[in-house]
Amino acid sequence: MPKSFAVLHVTKISGSGSGGIGAHISRKHTPANADPERAHLNQELVNPRSNSLKKDIDQRIQEGYTSDRKIRKDAVRAVGVILSGSPDQMKKIEKDGRLDEWCQANKKFIQERFGKDNVLRCTLHMDEATPHIHAVFTPIKDGKLRFKAFLDGKKGLTRLQDDYAKEMANFGLKRGLKQTRAKHITTREYYAQLEAVPPVQIKKNLLGHPKAGEEERLTEEFKKITAAAFTRETETARFFGAMQQTNRQNKTLEELLKREKENHKRTESLLKKIGLGDKETLERVQRAVQKDTPKRDRGQNRGPQIPR
Repeated sequence: MPKSFAVLHVTKISGSGSGGIGAHISRKHTPANADPERAHLNQELVNPRSNSLKKDIDQRIQEGYTSDRKIRKDAVRAVGVILSGSPDQMKKIEKDGRLDEWCQANKKFIQERFGKDNVLRCTLHMDEATPHIHAVFTPIKDGKLRFKAFLDGKKGLTRLQDDYAKEMANFGLKRGLKQTRAKHITTREYYAQLEAVPPVQIKKNLLGHPKAGEEERLTEEFKKITAAAFTRETETARFFGAMQQTNRQNKTLEELLKREKENHKRTESLLKKIGLGDKETLERVQRAVQKDTPKRDRGQNRGPQIPR
């Protein structure tokens, strides 16, 4: 028996992350799995304020955000929601002529759940394998950005999915399995092996497609990897440069020691030639040298010692 599950997936949007999602929803960027010949079947269930999602988010925040506190850079400025169902059941809904009814039920659910004024996008996509809706809302409540007031952790998401499944039961869509750990993971083997970068997880929606904005996010990841590789190469070059300089300094020191030893031998030879090479005389010379050397210099800048 085919699975007939309701599908709801949530994505946080912060900073400038709305650009990629907006382009995906409005089809300024057409994904590889979309059929351009079916693009005319896509519908805007909520009229956009403008053709820029980022602009609409900023405008809604300007209208609804009344707190005196400055908005943090990492604040959740908007939330993306994908609503759909198992492919076979969605095709049946379409075949039975109930797709418009399904769309209106989803629109009502989103607006009642997150606030009509907060919902900036509610778009039906018919040009991909399974009909689905992209909704975007700003999490404004009581004049503040309060994502947790709408979705507070896993329990909040579980409640949302429970309630959504109840609304979709009339269309033959039921609640999926709870607390499953299925993940969609891709490994960038080359970079992981070359630069020891942990595998990056490509975030996909429950339809199996990469989330909107993933292309931009992965581009940024590759930029970070490239920068890390450049830094590593620079540090390696600096390290080897320092090693070479140390080797040159060591070589110079070896040459100085060699010359000191030669001077020592010449001094010893000269003393012997003038009849001062016996052991007793050498000891007297050494004591005289030590006596004339200031105490503060002893043990620091000693010259070559005359061997006994």
